[in-house]
Amino acid sequence: MKGTEKRAVEIAGEERYRIWRLYMSASAYQFMTNRVGVYQSLFVKPDKSGFSGFPLTREHLYAGG
Repeated sequence: MKGTEKRAVEIAGEERYRIWRLYMSASAYQFMTNRVGVYQSLFVKPDKSGFSGFPLTREHLYAGG
């Protein structure tokens, strides 16, 4: 193990380091094979009546553009 890897284990712990390394390896493979997909989810907590005040579409982001 290299010095930076040892330091990462000291900071985050062996389990988290191994999970992160697996995640990064899988990400690198996905980029190399052109199989990357990006998804975004936005969650809003509504008030007691069910109203969040957040727009249902993103149309306001593109207005006038």
